[in-house]
Amino acid sequence: MRVYLILLVAVSTLFPVSCTTPGDIASLQRRVERNPEGVRAHYDLALAYLKRGIEWEGPRNIGVAIIASKRLTKKARNEFQKVIGLDPDFAEPHYWLKVIYNAQGRYEEADKESLIYIELVAREKERSSR
Repeated sequence: MRVYLILLVAVSTLFPVSCTTPGDIASLQRRVERNPEGVRAHYDLALAYLKRGIEWEGPRNIGVAIIASKRLTKKARNEFQKVIGLDPDFAEPHYWLKVIYNAQGRYEEADKESLIYIELVAREKERSSR
């Protein structure tokens, strides 16, 4: 197993990321339509797509993500990328992109997302400790 996965497990233990979202996909899509610049709306929709697009083999957030629906996983990836475009300092979308890229076997892209996630979390922790 790659070293960065161990790092991310440690980081995600300290800074847990939830994959639960309120409402169903249709209501979240309506929320995005009403507020296309809403970071949280896009993020919640991405999580809803991801929650239905992958399955976890082993403990959730630590186990291995297996793609259950390519279509929903692609939609999740696109929404996470929109979130990053709207708020480049939001760390969690990078974490979930790493999960998606690993599940797709795109390890170099997963490595890049892992590094961005770790850097953003460290920056946030540094800002909050001032």
